[in-house]
Amino acid sequence: MNVSKVTHQILAVMLGTALLLASACGGGGSATDSATTGSSGASRGIITGFGSVYVNGVRFASDDASISIDDDPGREAELRVGMIVTVSGHLKDDGSVSAGRIIYDNELKGPVSAIIPDATDASCKTLTIPGQQVLVTADTTIDDDGGLTFDTIKLDDVLEVSGYVTGAGFTAAHLEKFRWRGPVGDAARHRVRSVCREFRR
Repeated sequence: MNVSKVTHQILAVMLGTALLLASACGGGGSATDSATTGSSGASRGIITGFGSVYVNGVRFASDDASISIDDDPGREAELRVGMIVTVSGHLKDDGSVSAGRIIYDNELKGPVSAIIPDATDASCKTLTIPGQQVLVTADTTIDDDGGLTFDTIKLDDVLEVSGYVTGAGFTAAHLEKFRWRGPVGDAARHRVRSVCREFRR
């Protein structure tokens, strides 16, 4: 079983459920189109495409969306397929969904201290990043800006990881080389999000 693909499907169901709940709460018990007009909701999922922003295959019109990347103001051009984002959506009366805010925040950031190839699957390897083991699979998207690829990841590369916890461990949905966006004084700080702390327990 491909754990990564199953997780993508679960996230897609979560997103759909959030939008359905938003629609159900939009009116005073009426099952008419007007009951869903103006409804809003938020959900977390994987970016699957652009031309607007697609999260788990659902199109969010992003023309008026504010974007936050690692707690700093960002641009849609900085987002990548595979990144896990939180989207606040507004359901319009024509059935389309408009994004009001898109938030991306990597779960893990730091230097690679170990690389262990999978003995049975050449498309997988396990990285150790600030003490956290990270599974990289064929489904992991890798931003090739700066020459980063599955084969060129090396020790001491400082990476940002967007990922999730599965039965197989902490799995990377997206990898990219670290690009500092904040104050210089904080550049050496490694940030391991709560999802990683929970995994280590």
